[in-house]
Amino acid sequence: MNSFLIRANNPTVAICSSQRLTKTSLIHLRRDRTKYPHPIIYYLPLLIFIRAQFHIEDYPDNASPNLTFKQQRFVEKYQMDGNGSQAILRAGYKTKHPAEITYGFLRHPKVQHSLQSAQNARRRQLQIRAVTADLKEKALKVSAYQTVLKALTI
Repeated sequence: MNSFLIRANNPTVAICSSQRLTKTSLIHLRRDRTKYPHPIIYYLPLLIFIRAQFHIEDYPDNASPNLTFKQQRFVEKYQMDGNGSQAILRAGYKTKHPAEITYGFLRHPKVQHSLQSAQNARRRQLQIRAVTADLKEKALKVSAYQTVLKALTI
């Protein structure tokens, strides 16, 4: 699979294979809040960008800076159906015992906080939908009532 390699200091673009990346470049894939003096590589689909000072806030796919990429994926997948074992497998973990990893994740304070905030956001979204549905229902009743009044007055 070919990818574009873009350097922050050098405007040239080169095409390279992901297998050709060296082990040292893969070490730089750590995503934490530390500023690095050397360039950092992070991946987007079909693109590899290198930036001088990388922060997790700049990474678009990970909404929570406190979680790893797979932990964030677990939180997203766990929200779908509440099945932890399936969420672990869908998040990309290769294990024979997904229940053990789920047990650890559900007791991890950062994952718990992220799950709680995601549930609160979903709850607010559902409340907004319920209020909108009620308003639409009331508007339909009023319009139906007005239609009946118009029919009676004619």
